[in-house]
Amino acid sequence: AAAPAMMGPNNIDWARRDAPNSEHTSGRVVALDCEMVGVGNGFESSLARVCVVDEEGRVLLDSYSKPIGKIVDYRTRHSGIRPADLVDAPDFFAVREKVANLIRRKIVVGHSLKNDFSALELKHPVENR
Repeated sequence: AAAPAMMGPNNIDWARRDAPNSEHTSGRVVALDCEMVGVGNGFESSLARVCVVDEEGRVLLDSYSKPIGKIVDYRTRHSGIRPADLVDAPDFFAVREKVANLIRRKIVVGHSLKNDFSALELKHPVENR
């Protein structure tokens, strides 16, 4: 079954186009982007959405994630995340596992990846050196 459309900022339809066998793509490079919401005192971030694409631009994963902690700031102006987006969002740990499988043995590119990996509570091999 097709995944439901995901609406982003300015009502852009972020339809999922999952690549076949997306966890085992043959390319060496993936791009990662995460959106976070504010939890706790509002200065702490928790994952709310993650997207992984391959080097051909195919969407391997585009998923909301149930944040850990009480949300105090959706940061909608920057994240595009609204309360309704997270009502039936999958569990953080399940989403993190999918991301970990997709980036395993891959070069990961993106903007402010340090923040994204922090939100995912993941370390990529280059950080382990």
